[in-house]
Amino acid sequence: MEDRVIVRTKINQLESLRVFKTVVEQGNFTSAANQLNVSTAWVSSCISRLESEFGATLFTRNTRNMQITDNGRHCFEKAIILLNQWQELESDLTQSHNSTRGKIRISLPVSWGLSQFGAVLTEFSKLYPDIVLDIHLSDSYVNVLRSEFDLVLRLASKLEDSSLFCQKITDYRRIVCATPEYLALHGEPAHPKDLNRHNCLIYNLPGTPIKWQFIEDNELLDIYLEPRHLSNNSQLLRDALLDSQGITLIPQFIIDEDLKSGRVVAILTEYETMPLNLYSIRPNGQYSTHRLRLLQKVIMSHFGE
Repeated sequence: MEDRVIVRTKINQLESLRVFKTVVEQGNFTSAANQLNVSTAWVSSCISRLESEFGATLFTRNTRNMQITDNGRHCFEKAIILLNQWQELESDLTQSHNSTRGKIRISLPVSWGLSQFGAVLTEFSKLYPDIVLDIHLSDSYVNVLRSEFDLVLRLASKLEDSSLFCQKITDYRRIVCATPEYLALHGEPAHPKDLNRHNCLIYNLPGTPIKWQFIEDNELLDIYLEPRHLSNNSQLLRDALLDSQGITLIPQFIIDEDLKSGRVVAILTEYETMPLNLYSIRPNGQYSTHRLRLLQKVIMSHFGE
């Protein structure tokens, strides 16, 4: 609480310096108040606050006139420098905020980033050649509040952190599939519970349950599995899938071409799986820069519903 009071006082003193500068330029409190469109009493309180802060008299005043002191003249010279620097800082930051130059640091899911983000990168680079995209690929949890990323994209069934601003961009189906060769050798499961008799290739992050979820009769069905292989990367699981090593549950965007070509086939299609949502995440209340809004617009044009 004490730190907040100190910061607030310092900010008020910057405004008091503006008032002090105006008083010196106008010659008296009344003219300065008229110039600033405030009361004379408020001008007087600003000067008193400065004098109390500095422990120095800035003006000698009586009922007839007022004179600036040596300390006041020194303060005036420094105030001009400080206020000009503050104005330059405001101008620089405003220009930076609204600029189509600079850097955007983003975190993307690995497989989605590799297979889907290339088109966004190409278009955005052509539209805004002076904006640098600093792209980090990771499926690991990112503490959005503490990270240095301007934007985080994540795939999840749902997100419920109220401290984050989450915008759903799109969703993807998850497909249970295998190669025809695997199914010819091991047979095709008729029900999700039959998966326990098969080699399952499972995407899994550390600390999360090893299970697949289905919807049966409008109820959630959890199938806990003994994996043939585990990985935190869907592309690696696709490689094992295409090598006929087992059955996997995988986002459709990763195997679209494999499904179309017949290299893999969808199974258990009568059982719905939980959709995988793509979210744009940033801290709640964080002000979005112009260049970040430009990137989000391009992302939405490619993937938005």
